[in-house]
Amino acid sequence: MAQGMMTEWEWRKQAQRGPRGRRCWGALCVQPKARPIHDRRLLAGMLAASVVCAALLPLFAPAEDASEMYRVKEGARPAERTVQARKISTVDYRMPEGIEAESKSFSREELLRGKMLLLDEEHPLPYGAPAPNTMSVARYGKGMVPVSDLTVRSGMETISALTGLFADLRRQGVSCFTVCGGTMTPWEQENWRLDSFRKYASGMPLEAAAARALAETDNPGQGDLLQEYTVELCLAGDDSAEKPMLEASTEGRKLLQTAWRYGFVMEQKRNRWRLRYVGKAHAAAMVFLDVELEEYLHLLHEKRVLQVRRDDTTTYLIFCQPAEEEYVEFLLPKNVKYEVSLDNLGYALAACAVET
Repeated sequence: MAQGMMTEWEWRKQAQRGPRGRRCWGALCVQPKARPIHDRRLLAGMLAASVVCAALLPLFAPAEDASEMYRVKEGARPAERTVQARKISTVDYRMPEGIEAESKSFSREELLRGKMLLLDEEHPLPYGAPAPNTMSVARYGKGMVPVSDLTVRSGMETISALTGLFADLRRQGVSCFTVCGGTMTPWEQENWRLDSFRKYASGMPLEAAAARALAETDNPGQGDLLQEYTVELCLAGDDSAEKPMLEASTEGRKLLQTAWRYGFVMEQKRNRWRLRYVGKAHAAAMVFLDVELEEYLHLLHEKRVLQVRRDDTTTYLIFCQPAEEEYVEFLLPKNVKYEVSLDNLGYALAACAVET
C-alpha cells in the first residue's frame, strides 16, 4: 500500500468519527438532528405503524417476477407528439456543413448502457439492461462531494461530474446542498417506501401515511434510481420531506445555472430534487431548448439531428434513429468520441462534441 493511503476500515472509522466525534462525510459536515422520543403518544403511533406494515406490505413490494416487470414489448413505440421547444439562435436541426461523416453501428447491448433511458411508472427498465456499476459517493468523491450517508452509491462517471459541480458551487459561495440518495435496487426501494411510511405514521393516520409514502417514493423496480446516473439532493442538516422550488432561492438558482455545464439536468418529483447525469451534450440541449427529458426525446424523434453551439469553439451534435433491430446504424462525424443510448421509446441516440 502506498504511503499515506488508508485501509477501507481506517477510512470508515475516520469518516464516522469526524471532528469532535460528529458524523462528517465529504465537503460538508452534516450534524444529524437528534430525535428523542419523549411523547408516549408518538411512541405508541410508531409501534402501531410497525404492526400494520405487514398488512400494507403488498402495496410496497416489488412484483414477484422482476424480469416481467422490466420487459418492454418489442417494437412498441408510442404515438409521436409535437413539442414546443424554445427557439434560440445557437440551436439548429441539421448537420453542419463541411464535416466529414462515416457510418457507425452500435449493438443493443451497447445502447442499453446509455444515460438517456426514460424510466418511470409507464416506462420500466428495458429487458436485458445491465446491472448498475456503483460505488460509494463519499469515498470515490475524494471528500469533495457532500453526502448525508455513507451508503449512498452512484456510478463513477456521475461521481466525477458531481465532484466538478460541487467544487464550482463552492467557488460561488453555495454550500447548502448534500447528496442524500443514489442508486437503489428494487428491494432497497421497497425498504425506502416502508421507512417513509413508518416516519409518516408516527404523526398522522395510517391511511394518510401510506398514501403519502406511496406518492413520494418510486414503485419498487421502477424509476431512474435503478440506473447509476441519478442522485437526490437535500439541504444540509434538513431531513424534511417538503422541498421548495429551486428557483425560489439564490442558492437554488445558482445550482440550476451551473448543473448543466457538468452534464446534469434537474428534475423535481414528489417533493424531491433529483439531479440526473445525461452528459454535457444532452444537458446543454435540454437547457437551451427549455424542455424536460420526455419532451426532449420526442423532439429528437421528429428532428433526427440537433446542433447546439455551446460557445465559439464547441458544438454538440446529437443524432436520433429508430431502434428496431439488434444493431442501429448512424451517419456520424469522423474522429470524435460518441455517447450512445437507447431512449426506451423505440429510438437510439448518439451525441458528440466537435471543435469549430
